[in-house]
Amino acid sequence: MLTIAPAGAATKPSRSNGNGNRVIFVHGHSPVGKHDCAKVFSSARKHFADNGWKGNLLTFGYYSKNKNCSYNAGGSRETSIKEVAKKFANYVSKNYTEKNKKVDVVAHSMGGLVVRAALHYTHKRAAGFPKKLYIEDVVTPHAARRDHQEQGDALRKRPAVQGHEAGQQLPQGSPEQDAEYHEERQHEHRLDHRLLVRRRNRHRVLGHRRHRGPRSPVQRRNQPR
Repeated sequence: MLTIAPAGAATKPSRSNGNGNRVIFVHGHSPVGKHDCAKVFSSARKHFADNGWKGNLLTFGYYSKNKNCSYNAGGSRETSIKEVAKKFANYVSKNYTEKNKKVDVVAHSMGGLVVRAALHYTHKRAAGFPKKLYIEDVVTPHAARRDHQEQGDALRKRPAVQGHEAGQQLPQGSPEQDAEYHEERQHEHRLDHRLLVRRRNRHRVLGHRRHRGPRSPVQRRNQPR
């Protein structure tokens, strides 16, 4: 189990490798700043249930305009990854770690950076983060999008985490660097989205003018020069 806890902490839950853990699904970036959590993870949750998973299948969101999330922390596309990570870490700590319960996490895209940052800053004892987190397994694509079914299979096979203490198994590299890179990509997505909206609006205006048809000779004569 990937345990982020201070030395001498109270007895932590034991690793089970069973199918009874609660699983928290964390969505990725949205260029429009909202997700329907139930829709995003419908196929993944169905895959877990169809394969006999008995634990609760929960969703965590971080956009204020989200809907149908088990828990929605609020925020926007401008909210930093560190701030979202803080909300996620405190959500897990308050609802599960403080009650001596462990969780599994399935995170997509930016959600993976959020979870990694939550573990990193908790380990570093950063201000505003909890003292410990009990997260047994994390499954997330690091380089590209992975099918939700493959994520479910990977979580059942438990390939990644083998009981290291206090952040020893955190990936190499800095979450700050990952966050900076991802936020640059977010900024590019926002610019692309705004440009697309402007182009659509321009096409609508031009289309409206074309449908009005050519002006008559009288209209052209009366138009000021």
